[in-house]
Amino acid sequence: MAATTRSPAEAARAGRDRIVFLSAALLVVALDQSSKELVRQALPVGGRWPGPEWPLSQYFTVTHVGNTGVAFGMFQGQSDVLLLVSLAVILALLWYRRRAPAGALWLNVALGLQVGGALGNMVDRVRIGHVTDFLDFQFWPVFNVADSSIFLGAVLLGWHLWRDERAARRAGPHAGATAALAEDRCD
Repeated sequence: MAATTRSPAEAARAGRDRIVFLSAALLVVALDQSSKELVRQALPVGGRWPGPEWPLSQYFTVTHVGNTGVAFGMFQGQSDVLLLVSLAVILALLWYRRRAPAGALWLNVALGLQVGGALGNMVDRVRIGHVTDFLDFQFWPVFNVADSSIFLGAVLLGWHLWRDERAARRAGPHAGATAALAEDRCD
């Protein structure tokens, strides 16, 4: 397999992509792990803050939950299997990112958010055997920064792919990636 040479502009875009991706992922892991550690130190599992005397507690509290499953309480007690699934998802996202065109800023943000979120929850599963959740909006299952990041990354990825498809339809059958990339560079 012959190595391809990149122009200086392509190399610069690829370098920016790596920085954006790694920055997003590392920021998410840092925010996620530090917020979970604060909750673990301040509240016992099942503990809630503030108490019912706070007028908005019917809408939002910080509630310490140890989750051995995934979203919406599914697959409880499956931390080992979920650890392997998380690893597979991270590897798939890294593979996809490696094959993405250089200069796709929002794609790298989206993938960084998702990888960072998956890593944040993986750290919990390895260290303590479950994921620490704490953001409790009362009408929704309790979640954390990593979960929010994964969701936001998925929304951004969907938006990016939709925009790419829309640009491809406007430009013709073979010009989609180039047109979407040009739009991305304008962001």
